[in-house]
Amino acid sequence: MSTFFGFLSFICTIAFVIGMISPKIVLFFTARKSRGMVALVYLSAIFLFTLMSGATQTPEQKAAAERKDKESEKADSSKTAKTVGLSSEDDSISRLKVNLFKADSALSKFDGSAFRGSLLNLQLEIAIFWYDAKLIESAKEYPAADKEIKALAKKVEAKLSAVQIREFPVMRRDYIKVSSQNLWKTMARQADMGKQLC
Repeated sequence: MSTFFGFLSFICTIAFVIGMISPKIVLFFTARKSRGMVALVYLSAIFLFTLMSGATQTPEQKAAAERKDKESEKADSSKTAKTVGLSSEDDSISRLKVNLFKADSALSKFDGSAFRGSLLNLQLEIAIFWYDAKLIESAKEYPAADKEIKALAKKVEAKLSAVQIREFPVMRRDYIKVSSQNLWKTMARQADMGKQLC
């Protein structure tokens, strides 16, 4: 049944393309023959038949499609790794090492003053800390990580802790300041709106 709905979806796609060129050929069943009507009728039919095709797939067909997707992903990753000259595990280790070096360098010269003055900036600073923490966690848990990566992860962790100890009190004060300013602005706007209504 899934194949049948897939076939109908394919036919509707062809009819849509033909209808965009000449609407009167595919809209023989309606008085209004325009490209907009072709788009409405055939795009709706394509969407409906595609949904029906997916809904009527048997579990075996779904499993086969998932296996095929996984095999194609493996083939793509191995092609990329062969092009670069690395295995996929070597590639992920080298990316992890590069990201740790970048985090180490960024934390060495981290200046939190650029993240002051708005809630969005504070959220960006928190996101940077979160990313670095996840990077350290993945380096510690990575099974194939060598001693150099583990040592670098410890170094980055120490720098991140020092930066957080320095930045968190400043961030809390800035958050209170920015939030109170936003609250006052909101209250002032509401007061103005209340005066306008009276």
